[in-house]
Amino acid sequence: MPDPYRVLTQASVVALVDWPSPDVPRTLVRAGFDVYSLNRLRETAASYAWYPSREQVPEGDDTTVFEPAEEGDGYLVCHPAVTPATVDILNVYRPADELAGLARLALQLGARALWLQPGSTSREARDIAEAGGAAFMEDIDIADAVRSARMPLR
Repeated sequence: MPDPYRVLTQASVVALVDWPSPDVPRTLVRAGFDVYSLNRLRETAASYAWYPSREQVPEGDDTTVFEPAEEGDGYLVCHPAVTPATVDILNVYRPADELAGLARLALQLGARALWLQPGSTSREARDIAEAGGAAFMEDIDIADAVRSARMPLR
C-alpha cells in the first residue's frame, strides 16, 4: 500500500462518497483540503468550509451547519456545489458491491488515489484503480491518517 502521508501531501481536493460522521470532512477541511461530498443517486455535490466562530458562519437556506464536536473545534458548514471537474482523492464509505463502480468514477474524476475506509475491500476496485494509475488505499481512516501525519489544522 502506498504511504498515506505521501498520498495526503500530494493532494488538495478530496471528494467523499458517504462518511460516518462530520469528523471526516471537518478534519480534512481543517487540514487545508478542498472537500466535496458526492451523492451519485441524486447527482448532486456539496462543498465544505470551516469557521472558527458562529459569528463568521454565513447564513443561507441551503447551508447546513455542523456544531463543534468539542470546545474550540469551530463550525463545519456545507453548501451546495458543482461536482469538481477533478479530484485528487476519492474517499469512499460504501459496501463492497459498489466499489468497482466507484473506482471507475475515481478514474473519471482524475483521482490519483481511491481511498477505502476500514472494513471495505474489493480486489476488483483495486485492480481498476491501479490499472488506471491511481493509488489504492485501504484499512486506514482518512481523518485518522491526517491526524497521524500531524498535518497542521486551522
